[in-house]
Amino acid sequence: MAQEVSGVAMTVSFESVLELVRRIVSESPGEREAGAENASDWSRLFSQEEADSVVRMLAVSASVERHGRVREAQLHAILEISDSVAVGNDLLYPLRLLKSEMLDAEQLDYLSQLGIQLED
Repeated sequence: MAQEVSGVAMTVSFESVLELVRRIVSESPGEREAGAENASDWSRLFSQEEADSVVRMLAVSASVERHGRVREAQLHAILEISDSVAVGNDLLYPLRLLKSEMLDAEQLDYLSQLGIQLED
């Protein structure tokens, strides 16, 4: 699965990352949730560049997600990835647009662990 591109060791193939992003942005809530869970499973395999792409899509998706269970999976995936590679605050910006009344205690805890405090 690993490949070498321009001197950078890629730990997940481009095709696999692209398929993962397709799942993360799917119209189907079940597919979005499965994509987020897949991202969590692969969290330790991503190179920095791959992680940045996946985290950006997860953060944007979570910021507009209407299904709480899916949003929870998205936030969990971001947190799992952040345990393995550096996640820049710029990638997390969309999460700052969430409204705290839309979130349950676990989702608020995930945001807190990511260093995000929402305004009430």
